[in-house]
Amino acid sequence: MAEVVSGDKNPIKLRTRYDFDSWFDGRAWRLVQEVDFFQSIVGFRCYLYQMAKKRNVEIATKREGIVLYVQKIGGKNRNETK
Repeated sequence: MAEVVSGDKNPIKLRTRYDFDSWFDGRAWRLVQEVDFFQSIVGFRCYLYQMAKKRNVEIATKREGIVLYVQKIGGKNRNETK
C-alpha cells in the first residue's frame, strides 16, 4: 500500500541549476555570462526577478557588459517564519 515519505527519508531532491538562496542572502554577487549563467543578460535578469518574487524578497541588479550584479535589498530570508 502507498505511504507518505517524510523528513530525511524523502528520496526526491528538487534541484535548480542556480543557487538563488545564496545569491539572495544580502551580499552583493557578481555573475558572469557564460560562466555563472548561460542565457542572455536580459533574460537572466528577468529570471532573477521572478525567482526573487517567488521567495518573497526584493533584489537590485546592475549590468556591466557581460557581468550582472545582484543583491537582496529587502524581504524575508528563505528560512524565516511568519
